[in-house]
Amino acid sequence: MKILVCPFGLKPFSPVTYIYEPTLSNFYLPIVIILLLASFFLVKAWHNVLIRVGLIWVIVPFLPALNIYA
Repeated sequence: MKILVCPFGLKPFSPVTYIYEPTLSNFYLPIVIILLLASFFLVKAWHNVLIRVGLIWVIVPFLPALNIYA
């Protein structure tokens, strides 16, 4: 979330921080916010074709970033 909101000081190989103990601030609250935003946009996309196409163009570029082994 931090990199999406404030993407400054990025490097080609940024360090990955692992979560060993999920707490409210580092796991549960961010996952709730992401799920709420995703459900909001999915409900909006259900009624509007333009939002559906926009969501595809937003999600597809992030798919390579999901490969954390790279």
